[in-house]
Order: sequence, then structure tokens, then C-alpha cells
Amino acid sequence: MWAAARKEVVVPKGALMFTWGSQVRGREMTAIEVFGETLAYYDGLLKQNRISGIRTYLANTGDLSSLAGVLIIEGELDQLQAILLEPETGRFVMKAEPVVDHFTIQIMTGGSPEDLQETIGAYVDVIGSLGLS
Repeated sequence: MWAAARKEVVVPKGALMFTWGSQVRGREMTAIEVFGETLAYYDGLLKQNRISGIRTYLANTGDLSSLAGVLIIEGELDQLQAILLEPETGRFVMKAEPVVDHFTIQIMTGGSPEDLQETIGAYVDVIGSLGLS
């Protein structure tokens, strides 16, 4: 009997990317508290192995009113999508929006060139099926 060929299951990786601009005047301390709560929550998810990493960057140059910082939560896309829909994430969004300007959240695919290969391959296939180049 021939053994069935096994296809390796590739779990897509990515990130939740939170960005924000300047703190709303008069709410600076509240913004710092919300940021601290958010980091503590995602650190808990990291300890539970629901995410694989946390990265935070604060801008040193440019228009800080529109982009002052970035919080990147790395992991498997299915877990990140589930986390994005959880009530706790919704509460952080509700807390952040009144204390910082230009608050956004995006789900990103990738992390390394290898992680993007399947996504880019699927895109190329779709473009080709439409007769586009």
C-alpha cells in the first residue's frame, strides 16, 4: 500500500499593528495608563503562548501628531483574528480612542520573506486568472 502523501500545513503568520498619534491634551496620564494596561494584557497572552511576540516603537522624528508610536503583536493569523474580535481588545480600543489621536489597528500578513511567499503566490495566481500582469 502506498502511504498518502502528506502536505505540510503552513500556518500563516502576521501581526496586529496598532498605531497612534499624539496624546490628547489634558489626557496624557490616562493615555500612559491605557498603554500600560494594553502591554500587560498582551504580555499575558504571550505567556499563554497565544501570541509569539510583542514589539513597541515610539517615533523620534516626523509628524508625531499623526504617528507617534506603533505596537506590534506577532503570531499566527487565526489567533490574531480571534484576539482582535475579543471583548478585551474592544475595550482597549474604546479606552485608546479618546486619549490619543489617529488610533488605528490593522492585521498584517508576513514577518519574514518566507512567511509572505504563500500570500504573494496566491495574489499572483489571482492576477493571472484575471488576465492581468
